[in-house]
Amino acid sequence: GEGTYCDGTSINIISSGGLTYQWSGPSSFTSASASFTLPNVDYTHEGYFVNIATNGDGCTTKDSLEIVISKAVVSLSSNTPICIGQSIVLNGSGGNTYAWTGPAAYTSILQNPIISNANTSRTGYYALQVTNTNGCQDKDSIYVKVNVLPTVTASSNSPVCTAATLTLSSSGGTTYYWTGPNGFASILQNPTISNITSSFAGTFNVTVTDSNGCIATASTAVVVNSLP
Repeated sequence: GEGTYCDGTSINIISSGGLTYQWSGPSSFTSASASFTLPNVDYTHEGYFVNIATNGDGCTTKDSLEIVISKAVVSLSSNTPICIGQSIVLNGSGGNTYAWTGPAAYTSILQNPIISNANTSRTGYYALQVTNTNGCQDKDSIYVKVNVLPTVTASSNSPVCTAATLTLSSSGGTTYYWTGPNGFASILQNPTISNITSSFAGTFNVTVTDSNGCIATASTAVVVNSLP
């Protein structure tokens, strides 16, 4: 006969009809018992187990059992770390069916699920259990981090008079990108515009990126007053 068993399980082999028994099998296995247990099986147990049974008259019968070992090997990954508002992408392989669990009571039976518009409650360990076509299972987990957005400030020395110097100020990150009226652009944290004209009156926006690569924006209104 033949039997397929999951890696790590125990196999009970039972025989009858003889007075004495002589088993042989893979990895130099031998036994003189009618029945025995193979605990925690792995690939070294795969193959034919042959039994020679002898009755009270000295007659012998030979039979064999083929053992096939099946193993599920889970693999998983994600796009961690991400920022608040982005999507968590989970990837799994190694099975025929999939069962994900995670923070905030998350569950999914998709192989590669996506969690849109994530917030910090989604930070934590995501576990994946896979089951192969033989019903064998394997499980592993991965840590996913959802980073907060930077807290951005934007201000200026507005209002200013024509021909004065406008000073823009910002904070909250490691890199900065300002845009504003009259085609203004700057990568300085605190840029200045000297000899300003009324064409610079309006809203100045700053986009800030922090050390985690998370991005937030802020704006400040600038008033340019004409000289009397």
